[in-house]
Amino acid sequence: MTSSRVDHVVFSIGKARWYSMRILFLLPDFPYPPSTGGRLKVFNILRHLSDRHQCDILCFDNSGNADRAGLSAALPAVRILGVFPRVSGAARWIRLLRNLALGLPPSFASFSPRKYVAVLKGCLTEGDYDLVHYDIVNMAQYVGLNSEIPSVHSPNDATSLVYFRMAAGTPWSLSKLRLLTSAFLFRRFERRTYHLFNKVHVVSQDDAEYLTNLVPKVDIATILIPIDDRFLDIVEPQGINRRTLPKCPTIVCTGNLGNPAIAEGVREFATVALPIIVRQVPNVRFVVLGQNVSKALHDQLTKTSNIELLAWVEDYREFLGDADVVLVPDKVGAPGAKTRTLVAMGLGLPVVGTATAFAGIQFVNREHGLLYKTTPECAELILSLLNSSINCEYLGLKARQLVADAFSLSVVGPKYESLYLDAIAKFSSQSSRS
Repeated sequence: MTSSRVDHVVFSIGKARWYSMRILFLLPDFPYPPSTGGRLKVFNILRHLSDRHQCDILCFDNSGNADRAGLSAALPAVRILGVFPRVSGAARWIRLLRNLALGLPPSFASFSPRKYVAVLKGCLTEGDYDLVHYDIVNMAQYVGLNSEIPSVHSPNDATSLVYFRMAAGTPWSLSKLRLLTSAFLFRRFERRTYHLFNKVHVVSQDDAEYLTNLVPKVDIATILIPIDDRFLDIVEPQGINRRTLPKCPTIVCTGNLGNPAIAEGVREFATVALPIIVRQVPNVRFVVLGQNVSKALHDQLTKTSNIELLAWVEDYREFLGDADVVLVPDKVGAPGAKTRTLVAMGLGLPVVGTATAFAGIQFVNREHGLLYKTTPECAELILSLLNSSINCEYLGLKARQLVADAFSLSVVGPKYESLYLDAIAKFSSQSSRS
């Protein structure tokens, strides 16, 4: 690190201290609209940092719906350096086979177009950045291009641990074999690569302990998911029901349906729980917001009465505001808190979910939400909420207070700022000794 870089990171006048960082964010998805857990985390970090620090993003967009104007309006100081489509078709298969031959995770293939690599090299050479943030494991493959700039990797979870958990919950099949293959390759990548980052960020102590045992030299920071204060204000219902008049009781579920654990939870709810609910509440609507849905699940959801499948919404906060109940049916998953759960709780909405849905949250069942163990029990709990606005209001108020106290951006945001400054200081210290 050069002395000029240190100078514009931290300086002081008297007792007052200012700091200004130039940060390059490498993202697997465009962070606006903030309609998924990954997008929300990044959007909230950018919201906290961009008023005082230069934040540039270089990212991918799988849906073709990157809302540049929306992001610029919401976060005008954030600079968009490039948005690239993920590799697909024959090119993706060629890269996937090459990665398997090299012992790299198959998912890296979608995030390795030559044009992106060329632009990234230019940014690293010419951008005069103080730090590079590598978000989610697929971006970590580019750490080898950078040896001159401090680095933070934010996978959120110990990725191989998540895949091993998903594989354990999957019957023997081709899907289980794919999950196990990815789990072993991610573990190999974590073991060989994570110590190269100045800091690695995860959201739970379980993830931190797993990675520390796997990579003894890794420098781990555990910081909770931040929730923007906009998601701590109650919103008036208006979005979904403009399309489904008259007003219908509405259950909302969001998530990446390409994740087998989420997809299976949705399928099981639609197959088992929803018919039970419909018998008592015939006009109930189950609205699913998700991408990467398989053909089989897509056909089931679109051909079933009382279900609406959406791939995109312009305003995620407004969309959730129409929910009477939010369902988080993940069968297995990471031990850290789920952004989808936290956002719904922060908006004062009653959440019904599995144990995985509430992992990483200091959650009290029947006080902050409702936890179910079986799908018929899920139906019973949702019916209890649809039949009692008092229960909904009580759970929502308690949930909102919990999120405000532990996960609000004003509480968690400064910890991310300190994470970056610590990474810069560590890099500077190592450079001065070498």
